[in-house]
Amino acid sequence: MTTSMEPIKSYLRNFAERHQISRRETDVIEAILNEHSNIKDIAVQLELSPSTVNNHLNNIYDKTNTSSKAELVSKILAEVVSRYKECNLLRRTPRVLVLDDEPELSEGLAAILQKRGFRVHTSSNTQDAIEKVYELDLDFVVSDIRMPGRDGFDFMSSLKQSHKYNPKVIFITGHSTYNLAQAQDMGAVTIIQKPIDYEVLVKTLLENYIEDSFERESFLNLAKKYPSFSSDKILLEPNQIGFGGIFVPLAYKKGRGVPLDVGARIEVTFSLPTQVRDIPAICEISWVRDVNENGYAPGIGLKFINISEPDIEEVRKYVRERKIRAFIPIGRLT
Repeated sequence: MTTSMEPIKSYLRNFAERHQISRRETDVIEAILNEHSNIKDIAVQLELSPSTVNNHLNNIYDKTNTSSKAELVSKILAEVVSRYKECNLLRRTPRVLVLDDEPELSEGLAAILQKRGFRVHTSSNTQDAIEKVYELDLDFVVSDIRMPGRDGFDFMSSLKQSHKYNPKVIFITGHSTYNLAQAQDMGAVTIIQKPIDYEVLVKTLLENYIEDSFERESFLNLAKKYPSFSSDKILLEPNQIGFGGIFVPLAYKKGRGVPLDVGARIEVTFSLPTQVRDIPAICEISWVRDVNENGYAPGIGLKFINISEPDIEEVRKYVRERKIRAFIPIGRLT
């Protein structure tokens, strides 16, 4: 989806006032929001020298407690979404799992987050939560720490061992004995004390979700043209589909001009074995194999970067039904 700029522009005035940002500094922020991502472009648009733009940016960073354009954009969008209580300003609705052994607490928290626009699921034990992480392609788990049997820290340890791609974890607790540094060393975002300040929780979820680089790109509407990997639709085999990407044989390669560098982004159109309709996607090359190696076919591993919500749901459904556990398949020859 394309993010509407109107709520953002109207909110920017309040944002500028609260952070004591000058009119010219606000112009610089608007230039960033209007797809001008480097200092030279901003300078041309505003008819300023690059050094003046750089000085304005440094002032903005100091006033907003940010250190980069990406961080500044993330902060603005997080506050806009929080203010308007509409996650539909985002590319897709963030998915959250609430894990607590007391169902009334998890259901209550889920209801609050749903009202703020999140897509929320609940779980009352760690084993069920781990299974849902795999099934639901979650962005976050909001987990209590102290629970009967396996606690929140045990859950996080199991999660790291069981899954290649994990959601971010935010711990909640009513006990002051748990150490934030310990939680963050394990990979958690933070610990929020009970009784929960829901505004703090929502802001934490949004800021961490929007830190994802693709979400920022979508927000800024950076409509780039990526090279097409193949002029033909890619007809995938069952072992070439994962819940985070696909394996594409090199036989589909369109021509010499298509980059095959790890990290490069390309356009592909593929179909699932059970369907005939086209699924377009922007993907990032995760790895390249030029020749047969130990029973693995030549091809590329592609990570989904931009794919429509209905299409990714179809992919996830296919993967779940066949109990495929690969994030990106490795191209094993059959």
